[in-house]
Parts: sequence; C-alpha cells; structure tokens
Amino acid sequence: MKYYKSLYILLPILFIVINLSFARYWQKAIPEVTSQDVQINIDSSIYKISGFGNQKLISSFMWLLTLIDSDSEHYKKRDLNSWIFLRIKNIIELDPTFYTAYKIGAQYLSIVKDDIFGAKYLIDKGLVHFSNRADFMYIAVFHYFNELKNRNLALRLAKECLKSCEQKYQFYFQKIIEKLSLKKDDLQTSYEILLGQYDSLNKNDPVQLKIYTKLYALKAEKDLGCLNNKTNKKLKCSTKDFDNRPYEFNNGYYRAEKKWKLFSN
Repeated sequence: MKYYKSLYILLPILFIVINLSFARYWQKAIPEVTSQDVQINIDSSIYKISGFGNQKLISSFMWLLTLIDSDSEHYKKRDLNSWIFLRIKNIIELDPTFYTAYKIGAQYLSIVKDDIFGAKYLIDKGLVHFSNRADFMYIAVFHYFNELKNRNLALRLAKECLKSCEQKYQFYFQKIIEKLSLKKDDLQTSYEILLGQYDSLNKNDPVQLKIYTKLYALKAEKDLGCLNNKTNKKLKCSTKDFDNRPYEFNNGYYRAEKKWKLFSN
C-alpha cells in the first residue's frame, strides 16, 4: 500500500518534469517559440485526485519550477490565459494559504509581465487571507490605483491595512491614505507607493529591476514636466533623477541622462 501511495505522489511530479523538459526542448530547437507557446497547465483538480492528499508538496514543487521557468515577456491579452498565471492559479488552488505564491505571483504579473487581470485575480484571492500583511497590501494598493485606475478601492485597502497590519507600517500607509485622499498628483502618489515595494526587495531581484525602470520614468516625467514648464517660474522642481544624477540642460530644455518611457501612458 505504501508503494502505491508513493507512486501516486510521484505521478503528478513526473508529469510536471516531463512538461518542463518538453518546453525547454522546443524553446532550444526553435528560438521563436516562447514559454507561452509550449507550457502546458493541467487543471488543479487532476493534481488533487492523483496527488493522494499531498497538495502542498505538489504546489511547492510547481512553485519551484515556476521560478525556474519565469520569463519577462509581456502578456498583452486580457483573457487570464498566460501560462504563468495559470500555473500560479493551480498552485494556490492546491494550497490556498501559500503566501509567497500570492505575493510574488501578483507582483510579477503586475510589474514584469503586465498581466493586469491575472495580477488582479491573485490579489483578490489573496485579500481573503492576507489583508493584514503590509507587503502584500502595498502590492494590492498600487495595482488597484495605478494599473486598474480604481482610486477608491485602493484607498479602502490602504485604510484596511492601517487598522490591521503591523504597527511599524502604519506611518507608511497613513502617508498613502493622505495622498490618495487628495485626489490629485497621481504621479507622486504612484511613485511613493511603488518606492515602498522597491525598498522591500533584494538587489538584482528581477521584480526590483523592473520597478527601478518604472520609478526612474515616474520621477523623470514629474521632474521634467516641472523643470520645462515655461508658464510657472515659481515651481519648486527636483533637479536630479532617480539615480541622483543632475538632469541635462540642452537647447533650452532639461532632459534625463537615461532613456525612459512616459509612465502615465
């Protein structure tokens, strides 16, 4: 009986490994093939049946492989069908309290993959369990405010965290609430919320690197809009970029040293 039980546990893991090998083979054989083209996701109910009650073990293994497989290719569709979203969805269905999958998954989909609705799905599910976790609520507030343009819900989530999150984070959420309540200066509000996420991540984390480009763009858009404003000379403008480098002044206009894209588009 123990032999068959072990076999039941190994079967879903074996399938996942075969899927990974298949995907990597085709990506090496045909460079144009992306992870979205070759990754296969099986409904979590199959794993629940075949896993013989070892859902947490299987979900942990799937999460490890997801970290290995993760790519930075943007997913432009809004159909909840990106391979990485479907993988993480399976993981949290197998283990509904797998905090890291909610947090890193939502952040990765929102910031790196630009899978706005995939991130929303994970955030909404995560709020059921983790509305008292400040790092998760940072992600939720930013996503609803900036990506989904829902200031009211972002404000409500920030107020909820102010009541239930650890006391040491209350100062930061109080500042966010004040900014969201003003209903103006969206660039500065986005900047301050995103900066909180950036500071919480390790250097060279792919999510932090992506957030860096957004923060650089946010600050450049705000600062250069101020510096190049010819109609109001009394504005107090920052003269340095996110890297603390001075903006260049050429032909009557200030410019950033690095290339950047409009954040507000």
